[in-house]
Amino acid sequence: QILPPEGIRNVCGERVPWELCATMNNNWGYVPYDTNYKPASMLIRKLVECVSKGGNLILNVGPKADGTILGKAQHILLGMGCWLSVNGKAICGTTPWIIAGDDPTKLEHEGAFSGGERLQYTAKDLRHVLNGDTLYAIMLGLAGTRNAADRSHAVDLSG
Repeated sequence: QILPPEGIRNVCGERVPWELCATMNNNWGYVPYDTNYKPASMLIRKLVECVSKGGNLILNVGPKADGTILGKAQHILLGMGCWLSVNGKAICGTTPWIIAGDDPTKLEHEGAFSGGERLQYTAKDLRHVLNGDTLYAIMLGLAGTRNAADRSHAVDLSG
């Protein structure tokens, strides 16, 4: 985890705007030999992680010089769009909740030299956001998976 659980704050403890600039593969812009695309599920988890901590995600698509977006990138973007069509209220127009999330899943070897180990999130790894009076909990272990459409749950806090 790169960001602190409470997001980015100034010296007075107030939230400050921030953004994560990420690529769909390993390079910025179009690089014809870079076919190592991140799966939609990983990019959705990055989006959820950013939003739950008060940030934005800038996702580089890298079209060709003529504006064409490669089929693999289109497929990933459509997958993200499908997830957002169901779970968009838990992303668009939201603000961070008191705590960004619950993280029972941990890397066995933390730090910069963890050997490229990736977390295998479960449904217990949650991120929380508010949209008006509604609190959403997004399960990172299931966000973006194909086996179910809705992986965010809402609770109305208006009383």
